[in-house]
Amino acid sequence: MKKYVCFAIFTGAILLFSGCMQKQKELTVRLDGNPSTGYIWTYEMSAPGILKETGYEYIDPNEDDTAPPMLGAAGEFVWTFEGVGSGKVELLFTYAREFEEEGLLQRLYVLEVDKNKNVTIVLTEEIELER
Repeated sequence: MKKYVCFAIFTGAILLFSGCMQKQKELTVRLDGNPSTGYIWTYEMSAPGILKETGYEYIDPNEDDTAPPMLGAAGEFVWTFEGVGSGKVELLFTYAREFEEEGLLQRLYVLEVDKNKNVTIVLTEEIELER
């Protein structure tokens, strides 16, 4: 029988992250954002050779032809990663404009990859940056 540690992190009425600390072969990170404002999500990885990006896409909220266009609506930045080595690695995502030094928001993921290349989320934290 598998056991999972499940959790949800709230700030006010906003859910920052929920999930189970279960081993998975592929990690998907989904972050809301609106590139029409100039802000995009980028990330830095703390250690090479542990995790590899296997996919990236931006999902436009107006791609659905059955609904009227929503001006200014946020879409979703989506990355997929898989383990390629074992160890602990941090992914630090930053929501910022390319021409500005400071971003608005950061999201930190602390991950462990085991010898079988299973990925486990150890910690996630959202950081509002002061401007």
